[in-house]
Amino acid sequence: MTQNANTPAGAKFRENGIMTKVWDERKNVLTFSFLDGSSVRFDKRLASQSNRSAAECHGWAARLGDMGAVEAKDFPSRMERSLEAKRRITRGVSHYQSASPEWDLPSEAVDRGPTGEDLVEVLDRLAPGKGELLFKASMAEAKQDLAAVRQKWLTTKQGAKAWADIQAERKARRLEEARLESADDMVAAMLAAAEGGQG
Repeated sequence: MTQNANTPAGAKFRENGIMTKVWDERKNVLTFSFLDGSSVRFDKRLASQSNRSAAECHGWAARLGDMGAVEAKDFPSRMERSLEAKRRITRGVSHYQSASPEWDLPSEAVDRGPTGEDLVEVLDRLAPGKGELLFKASMAEAKQDLAAVRQKWLTTKQGAKAWADIQAERKARRLEEARLESADDMVAAMLAAAEGGQG
């Protein structure tokens, strides 16, 4: 990334390469520097209270709204994208409304695969009524290594299909629950609007 003699230390050019933008937290000053060596400084302390409030509102809307950006390739349907956006934004709201002083959210725990309960359900489909017994026996055989038990059962054709079927059924239930919740919200809004009109 190109810098010149007029570029403040540590600053980076924006992607269009025409200016830098540096925020000095100690001085509360935002400085824009341009290729001709000139700069424009903004001191937030000189802004009116109403504009500072408006800027904060826009900032939060942008910060939390950006968290809801979901790639279509990862979540093909509109409902899936909406639910994932809701999950991400809810996580952001919970973080910023907590006592944490951190601006960046902590990393999410990595999903390392099906849980023990998931495997019991898989095994119950392979051997109805014996899922829990098979799981306990497999865990004992693997010396309580859940990853090894996953490897044993989910790499078989039958086990992989059972797990895929379970995931598909859960996903369908989540989407249906979200659809019903959305419908309930719509009915509630219509009733509230109707009551307001009568008043």
